[in-house]
Amino acid sequence: MKKIIFGTLLILGMAFILPSCNKSSSEKKGDVMFWTRESTKVITVTFRNSNRTISTRYTSSTPDCGYSGCATYNDVPTGTYSYHAENLYYYWDGSVTVREDECSKMQLSIYKAVKKSEPSGDNTSLECFEEEDFYEE
Repeated sequence: MKKIIFGTLLILGMAFILPSCNKSSSEKKGDVMFWTRESTKVITVTFRNSNRTISTRYTSSTPDCGYSGCATYNDVPTGTYSYHAENLYYYWDGSVTVREDECSKMQLSIYKAVKKSEPSGDNTSLECFEEEDFYEE
């Protein structure tokens, strides 16, 4: 009789515990959007092992999350993540924090870019460069 009662209690206990272990339905999530004001070649953004591109610049104001031409990642679990972005001449490395039910917007600015060096050089430090070097010809 004790085994039956214990077994029944164990099954009932598991019925209440298991649904709370399903993180996919209860996990806190938000969105992240990468964008730029710069007139530049396409920027490829690598975030959470996924590549997206920024193909449009927004000069008048910060675009809303999900605007065309921005690199948007939806339903990202909350937390802080690193990213890498680059085009033909420059790259950006940094981190962005995802908050629940919010869109974190990361502007990629020329003033925070690292200019890629010549193939034989070292590109680990920020070099001085002219703003015109960044723009399309």
